[in-house]
Amino acid sequence: MPPFQLAFDGSGGAAGPLPRPLASSPYCLPTQPCFPSVATWTAFNDSLDGLLIRPEPLPCIEPECSQASWRIEQPGGVQFLNFETGEGLSPLTDDSATALSVEDAAERARGRTPAYVVDAQSAEDVAKAVNFSREHNLRLRIKNTGHDYLGRSSDVGSFTIWTHHLKTIHYNSAFVPEGAPEGTEPHAAILAGAGNTVSDMNVAADEAGVIVTGGVSKTVGAAGGFVLGGGHGPFAPSHGLAADNVLEFNVVTANGTIFRTSPFQHPSLFIALRGGGSSYAVVVETVYKAFAPPEGFIGIFGEFEVAANASKEEGDQAWRKLLGEWVELQPKLSAAGPFAGYTYVVRPFSLLTPKPCCRAHLAACPVQQRPQGTPFAYILPSPDVELAKSLFMPFFESAATDPIGINLLLGSRLIPKAVVEQKPADLAAFLAEAQSPSIVHLGESRALPRQVNWCGRLITRLMWQSVRGTVAGGAVEQDPEFPSSVNPAWRSALLCVFSFSEPLPSGRVPSPALPFTANTPPLSLFVNRHIDLPISWPANAPNASIPPLTAYLTAHTLALGSIASSLGAPQASYSSESDYNEEAWQSVWYGEENYHRLLEAKREWDPEGVFTARKAVGSEVVGW
Repeated sequence: MPPFQLAFDGSGGAAGPLPRPLASSPYCLPTQPCFPSVATWTAFNDSLDGLLIRPEPLPCIEPECSQASWRIEQPGGVQFLNFETGEGLSPLTDDSATALSVEDAAERARGRTPAYVVDAQSAEDVAKAVNFSREHNLRLRIKNTGHDYLGRSSDVGSFTIWTHHLKTIHYNSAFVPEGAPEGTEPHAAILAGAGNTVSDMNVAADEAGVIVTGGVSKTVGAAGGFVLGGGHGPFAPSHGLAADNVLEFNVVTANGTIFRTSPFQHPSLFIALRGGGSSYAVVVETVYKAFAPPEGFIGIFGEFEVAANASKEEGDQAWRKLLGEWVELQPKLSAAGPFAGYTYVVRPFSLLTPKPCCRAHLAACPVQQRPQGTPFAYILPSPDVELAKSLFMPFFESAATDPIGINLLLGSRLIPKAVVEQKPADLAAFLAEAQSPSIVHLGESRALPRQVNWCGRLITRLMWQSVRGTVAGGAVEQDPEFPSSVNPAWRSALLCVFSFSEPLPSGRVPSPALPFTANTPPLSLFVNRHIDLPISWPANAPNASIPPLTAYLTAHTLALGSIASSLGAPQASYSSESDYNEEAWQSVWYGEENYHRLLEAKREWDPEGVFTARKAVGSEVVGW
């Protein structure tokens, strides 16, 4: 029996029976007699005024296949191909709670495309769908854009509530949560519907002259899995994680009730939703604190140069030195005050040296002379925010392009500040080895942008590696004003890293017979003060080649976490960017004590298991 089941089923002293026994198929699927008849679906569609959709699997035809804007508009589509097709995912029979016998060839050909989708236009539509799912014991999934690294918004034979058209974004200069006592101080806020993206939210905030702690990806929903998993972004070190800054949720609960939850109203649900996952209720609107924008920026440039005829070893040595300097710089930046944003360390880094027109702009900023022996120069704050935007945003917009329409899995680990301070060499060595040029392969892939824009000049990527991001530390280390359910490891984390592994030339992948070493992909590492290690494989990869890649990802992720474990810290990760095959997911994603509290919240707000997904809170009890 899984250790975390004890707190839920009463055998560990908690009251209440197991909601349902684990069975081969705990939810009704299209090939089973319990699945609603066509007549039942037709009647349900009539009650929704025609909002029910029977989606077809998406054809992968370029350029639409890799266009986020197109994929977002597909009711049955998601951002990553493997979560549509099931390619590279664990067999459906690997768990007794999810075993599925699909004998119907047509249904099997649908992959993970949902059986039916409700195109919700209101909270009332969501409530009708929740009630229908509960009454018919359906495998319910919730989806906005389908930006999901764990495939929770899609599944075989599922019934999906599509929240994409619940767009209600606006600014409130003096928001007070519902149920707050008289005299509660109002706060500037951005209200975002379940169909809005963080890009929508950032635009609305900019128009109002404020900022919010959202992310940057244009395909991330503002009110769904992003914030419910914690939500990191460039302003997190200044103001905290997205979940820490939620003032209120508008939700539909498992019994179909619509209400608003806050610290003053249904607080146990509010706390669970603030970083504890999505399996307690459907969120139809999220209210975020808004803050005054920064008055200026600090730019930090680093570069290394090697001779044109330098050997590979000399290039590697220079790259390792730069990464080591970068790691050692992080505690200093954190100690100096709020430091947020995104850092790009790209190999070959010399490509990003400002050309003359950019140097002229930078000359207007006071520059502290580079200390001898370090590759970094510090550009002190400039009050000219518009100058900073014009200088950095073209590069950021092109370099931050999402990998869309590819097969993708990733793993991650939160790295405590103690590791960065006490074992910087070990961490730098890991980062450098993970990005060794010996694993860089020329060839086509959508895992990284082919070109970046730097001061009006497009730089073509022949081979490059990247370290970016500072989204932990600072305010993230502080306990928020109201309790949240994010992994407690965030409060001591300083680094968060993720990397992309590209397919080999001509669509080849490493032979499963070859041993996997530190010089096997991932290719490109992205450091976000939390560490992700993604892998990608081409659509035509042989099936036998994928399990070794996923096994490598898991082993590499555990090896990364062992650096923290060597100092007594637990293996921990950001739950929204984690290994699909993580075995100890309850403790790694949420923290052990925190997970027991979340199980209690699950039992309180969804005792029948209406809301579930693979490795969601309570799924080991109610199935998925």
